[in-house]
Amino acid sequence: MVMWVFLITAIAGMIAVGCAPPSDGNGNGNGPSPVKEPQYGGILRTATTQTPVGFDDAIVEHRAATTKLTHEEVWEGDWTLGDAGGYGTRESPWIGGGGLNRLEHKAGALAENVEWTTDLTTITLHIRPGVYWHDKPPTNGREITAEDVAYSLERQYTLSTAYMYLTYPDACAATTISVDGNKVVLELDDPKYFVEVITMLDYMNIYPEDALETFGDMNDWENSIGTGPFILIDYLSDDHLTYVRNDNYWRTNPIGPGEGDQLPYLDGVETYLVPDDATQDSLLMTGQIDILAITDPERAQYFINNYPQLEYIKYLDDFASPIISMRTDREPYSDVRVRQALMLAIDNQQILDTLYSGEGALLKWPIMYYESG
Repeated sequence: MVMWVFLITAIAGMIAVGCAPPSDGNGNGNGPSPVKEPQYGGILRTATTQTPVGFDDAIVEHRAATTKLTHEEVWEGDWTLGDAGGYGTRESPWIGGGGLNRLEHKAGALAENVEWTTDLTTITLHIRPGVYWHDKPPTNGREITAEDVAYSLERQYTLSTAYMYLTYPDACAATTISVDGNKVVLELDDPKYFVEVITMLDYMNIYPEDALETFGDMNDWENSIGTGPFILIDYLSDDHLTYVRNDNYWRTNPIGPGEGDQLPYLDGVETYLVPDDATQDSLLMTGQIDILAITDPERAQYFINNYPQLEYIKYLDDFASPIISMRTDREPYSDVRVRQALMLAIDNQQILDTLYSGEGALLKWPIMYYESG
C-alpha cells in the first residue's frame, strides 16, 4: 500500500536542471503547460523535513545522501522519454523513482555508452570525454577519468558500509573491474548476476579518486566534489543547504525549446530544513519556497482548493514504503497458504480509505501513476 504524493509548485518554469513539471497532456485544467522558452537565472527554493545524514553514498544509504544535485552516476533514465516539459514521448513518468527499470529507457551519463556481450558476462562503460569535476581542491576542476569511475565502483563493491556491498554481496564478489583506456570493463563470473550489476550502475555516485585518497571519504559536506549541475557551498545543520550553478557542467538541453542550451538554467538551489508541516505550509503560502511535496491528502487538498494559482503533480511514491515482513523460513509463515490467508484476512481497502482518504494504491509495482492539475 503506497500513498500518493502531491508535488505542489508555485512556478511553471524549470526544476533542478531545466526539466519542467509534467503537463496533463491536453491543456485542460490549471496543470503545468509546456515550456515555451526556457530562461536562465533564478534560485529554486525548496523545503524538506529531513536533515541530511551524509554526503557520501558509500557511507550512508544512497537515498539518504544529499548528492542528487552535485553528483552523477554512470547512466540514468532518459528524460526525453518522460514528459520533458510537454515535449517528451511520455514512455516513462520519471516521477518519484517511478520510471520503468528497462534498459531501453536508459541514457548515458558519465558513461556516454554502456554495452554488454551477448553472454551477459562483460559490461563495458565508455567514459564520456569533456566532463570535469567541480573546481575545488584537490581535484581543481580536472577532467574525469576511467580510473575515477573504476575506483568508485570498486569502493562500492567492497566497502562494508556501501549499500551495494550490503545489498548485492554475491554480485559484487563476482565482478572484476579493470580499466582499458577510456573504458571501464566489468567481468562477471556468472551471467546470473548481470541484472544486479547493470542495475547498480545507476544507484552509485562517482567520486574523484584523488579526493577519496586525500579525505578518506566524502561524507563531510565541505569535501563535496562531483560533476553535477550544482556545487554545494553551504550547509548549516537543521537550517539550510545552498547550491550554486556549476558553470562548467557538461550537459545540454536535449529536447524542446532551448534544445542545445547549456544546463543548468538555474543560478542555484536553496533547501530549507524545516521539521514541521505547518512551517512548510506557511513558507509556501507566503512565497518563501517554490515547491513542496505533501503526502497528507487533506493537507494537499487544502492547497488545491484555496490556492488555484498553484500547480501540482500527483504521483505514487516509489521509495522506502514502510512494511512489516514475515520470517518465511519459520512456521507457520513458511507455509504459503498461511501467508495467503493472512493477506485475504486484512481489509487493505478499509485501511487505505480510513487512514489515507483513499489516496493511494494497494498494488503498484511496477506500475506507476501520476496526474497533473
